[in-house]
Amino acid sequence: KNSGIKYGDVFTGKVAADVISIAWNDFLFKMARGKLLLPAVRSLTETCRKYSVCIQPKLFLSEWKNSSEPQLSVGDLLRLYKLPASKRLAQNFILDTNVADKFVSVCGNLENQVVLEVGAGPGSLTRSILKAGAKKVIAVEKDSRFLPLLQGLAHSHPNLSLYHQDIFQFDYDHVLQHTDLSEIQGITIIGNLPFNVATPLFLDYLKMISINAGPFQFPSTQLVFCFQKEVAERIVAPVGGSVRSRLSLVAQHYTDCSVEYYIGKKSFVPEPKVDAAVVRLKPRKTIQSLPFHVFENTARQIFRTRRKVIPSSAKYLFQDKEDMEAGLKHAGISKTQRPVEITNEQARRLAEYTHAKI
Repeated sequence: KNSGIKYGDVFTGKVAADVISIAWNDFLFKMARGKLLLPAVRSLTETCRKYSVCIQPKLFLSEWKNSSEPQLSVGDLLRLYKLPASKRLAQNFILDTNVADKFVSVCGNLENQVVLEVGAGPGSLTRSILKAGAKKVIAVEKDSRFLPLLQGLAHSHPNLSLYHQDIFQFDYDHVLQHTDLSEIQGITIIGNLPFNVATPLFLDYLKMISINAGPFQFPSTQLVFCFQKEVAERIVAPVGGSVRSRLSLVAQHYTDCSVEYYIGKKSFVPEPKVDAAVVRLKPRKTIQSLPFHVFENTARQIFRTRRKVIPSSAKYLFQDKEDMEAGLKHAGISKTQRPVEITNEQARRLAEYTHAKI
């Protein structure tokens, strides 16, 4: 009406692109208000692509806080914008709202919490975090394809901040220094971690815990992660457990950890080959003076020959047999014990002995 366009007019080239762009935003507004069917939007999307029209999803994704009108699900958005999971980034999305809500519920009350989401992806978990009433949400995502979807959420949620970064290069101190923490009672770090980076990222967090760095300089910081089931069971494995490992010793040395529940592989898109588990970890309050690399190396060497008795692997920590026997005695470890039978306290004492010898 404002442009003077009349029904039946025919346009080509750049003018056609402009007209389609106007129509697109009108369609998105109506769709977000529940007025149009998804197939109609898909049809218009294809037309926009044909004429190389830049799609702007902000209106499409805006949420009306006091409205019960329907919105597109994250799954619909992925199909609409043709955004498949990246095999290179080992992405497996949780698209079921109920599954995402249950995941977030493990965190407890978030109303006075800063929530840092690792790998926000298309925003399924982000929506559940916002719905849970988190005071401040910091979403970190490496994949630029998902930024428009996340920006749509941020458009209607001023408490959501987006960072297009690799989590391994994320500057926690800088971000937290520029975040209002005046009424914050704790920090929760949450993420559906890609299986190929879960363990090295987790070890990075344990290293930060060991020196109270980054988010762990604040009280009541917790971690809630979705791991591959096998990794989760290794993290929480008890003394004598068949899957107890280096990861068990290190994780339990620095945190109190528990598997909250399991998620079947069919809950992910695309479906992975294995099930997953949600693990909650709370840093232990006892401050250890032992350097992280010393304890981690001790745990690594203990499990170097996991099926043999402890002297077979512990020898790599000492210069000679006599020194090894003294170290095992100091730690209260029997020569007949196997690596899976080593307690957390024994591992700590052994690490302390080797560190004192340096």
